[in-house]
Amino acid sequence: MSTNKGNKKEAFKQIPQLTTKILQKHPYIEKIIKVSLQDPKRFECIICTKNLKNTSKEETIVGGQFKWLKKHLSTETHRSFTAKDEMKELNEAIKALGRRLRPPWFRLRPP
Repeated sequence: MSTNKGNKKEAFKQIPQLTTKILQKHPYIEKIIKVSLQDPKRFECIICTKNLKNTSKEETIVGGQFKWLKKHLSTETHRSFTAKDEMKELNEAIKALGRRLRPPWFRLRPP
């Protein structure tokens, strides 16, 4: 008697720690973004995928690599699909994904 437990574990790759950190930067990100089952380094935008599915006959999954998430959230297309009452959360999420500025002393080089 064999079980499929081993196959299920192989099908789902482990989510990288960096991906988890990105998802936890703002609650809105966890709400609208999911990790791709095929590649845990890629995201799928729930809002854009749902809206494009409604406008076209073909099913298209909108997403990309997590390093491009901030750029995707800032696009006019994503913004147009975002409800007006969620725009404040979207802007906060984009800001949360931004790079931190290094303190001035970090950039100084010794003479």
